[in-house]
Amino acid sequence: MAQGLATALTTPEQMASWGWRVPFLIALPLAAICLWVRVRLEDTPECEAMAEKHEVERSPLLTVIKEKPGSVLRVIGIAIAMNGTGYVGLTYFSTYLIQTEGFDKQSVYWASAIGIALACATYPLAGMLTDRFGRRPVLISAYVLYLILAWPAFALLGATSSIVVVTLVYVVHMAVNGLAQVPAFPQFTTGNAMSPAFWVLGVALVGLVTVFTLRETGRDRLPI
Repeated sequence: MAQGLATALTTPEQMASWGWRVPFLIALPLAAICLWVRVRLEDTPECEAMAEKHEVERSPLLTVIKEKPGSVLRVIGIAIAMNGTGYVGLTYFSTYLIQTEGFDKQSVYWASAIGIALACATYPLAGMLTDRFGRRPVLISAYVLYLILAWPAFALLGATSSIVVVTLVYVVHMAVNGLAQVPAFPQFTTGNAMSPAFWVLGVALVGLVTVFTLRETGRDRLPI
């Protein structure tokens, strides 16, 4: 949305010169709020007890890799699938639509903002489904949906001239992302404008294979 506003309120020359900085400046107060919340968080009683007994690991990452290598690999596999699929929608869709398909920048930025916002509204549903059916089934459903939808989504973006259809593709792709709980991952591109579809297929397969190695923990009590 910030990018859409910046594009609407500046000329192309102004956008290229200084307007592109506006969304980053708008994000600064949000970053400050997040930092304030983070520094006020308290450690769990378990961590505080370990600190009092001087039992805190000096190199926790190395300890985890040494003692739980299988778990580390599973985390990496899930992260690849979650981040790889999500950031295709968050970043590459806009680039593809503007540079390859010739859509108007402002229209694409607003379609992106509206589509992602509508998709985010579905994220509580992903939480409800997880509570109802468990984590593995929801993750599996997300990756299977990406395997089914990746190619048709890019084919549709390449064939349509309707910004409404583009917005709907954003909604569907990012709603599935809610099931996969997407963080952030660099966008992968090649010389083929359709290649990100293959990327989504690949990372979804990685996630799917990894999930099948997990034990269902959806009904386990979280450690305090």
